[in-house]
Amino acid sequence: MERLSHFVLIFCVFCQSLEALKMCSNIGGIIAPVFTPVDSDGVVNLSVIPQYAQYLQDQGVDGILVAGTAGEGPTVNVTDMKHLIDAWINVSKSLNLSVIIQLGGRPLPDVQKLAAYSEQAGADAIMTLPELYYKPTTARQLVYFMQEVARYAPETPILYYHIPSYTDVDGLDMVEFWRLATQRIPTFLGIKSAVFETSLMLQDKVKDDQKIFIADSLYLAPAVLMGFRDIIMIEINLFPTLVEEVVSNGSRGYTKTAISKYRRMRELRSIITKEGGSISALKEAMPLVSGIDVGSIRPPEIRLTTDQVIRLEQRIRNADVDIVNSEFQD
Repeated sequence: MERLSHFVLIFCVFCQSLEALKMCSNIGGIIAPVFTPVDSDGVVNLSVIPQYAQYLQDQGVDGILVAGTAGEGPTVNVTDMKHLIDAWINVSKSLNLSVIIQLGGRPLPDVQKLAAYSEQAGADAIMTLPELYYKPTTARQLVYFMQEVARYAPETPILYYHIPSYTDVDGLDMVEFWRLATQRIPTFLGIKSAVFETSLMLQDKVKDDQKIFIADSLYLAPAVLMGFRDIIMIEINLFPTLVEEVVSNGSRGYTKTAISKYRRMRELRSIITKEGGSISALKEAMPLVSGIDVGSIRPPEIRLTTDQVIRLEQRIRNADVDIVNSEFQD
């Protein structure tokens, strides 16, 4: 009887893992890390989300990441996170956009609550930063943290968000992390990596239905030419067609065209970010180039001044980009 119970337990875990792996296959491609829309007072503005999601779907984007770095995730309280999760999932399902929810940057109990909430709401995957105060110093500690999050969403694929420039969690053995996470977390999907060297190091470790999402646009063309196809980067919000052209041309061997589109994307990013912090400037540029008003960045980041936004718009015009929505035209 004891052996039978043990077998049933193993079988249930296996079936649960298999179901999660099936879901993993639907997640990938070009994923937009969406801005969190806010009004003039910095209050989350859910009314923009249907228009925003439709715009991304029309541009050929495969999915969205909610509350990542571009979405200022750590500045969003738990209540607003739940509202964002519901709003994005409700509208994205009808548009066939996959939805990944980034949970990290807050106390572990809140991360766990949001993991459970995301699963119940129907998220395609969850993602988490590492613990930001009691930082992991070994791969084993990081995997343990991931396990503590994953067990609250046992049927939902989970990604690790590797961005040491923000988290200061660096120097871990990422190959060991990948091995342990694959071994100990049945729903481990992979990582979003802002460090290209780490992506290269792990590329041959990826199993079926696992993913490495490239997050640094500086390495978009090299990454695509080296076989990476899954992309999450802020530029997808503003210039989804350029990113898609880099990926499609690079994957088909049209290297010169891919590099040309990549250089144009990087040029536009440089033009936009001359006026201030990259997220702040790119968020202000979003309505100018797309017509989607996502508002300004929230504290503790500093928003651009009116004069800076005026100069930003003029720079974009001078770069031969059509302005869709301007507050400053005569």
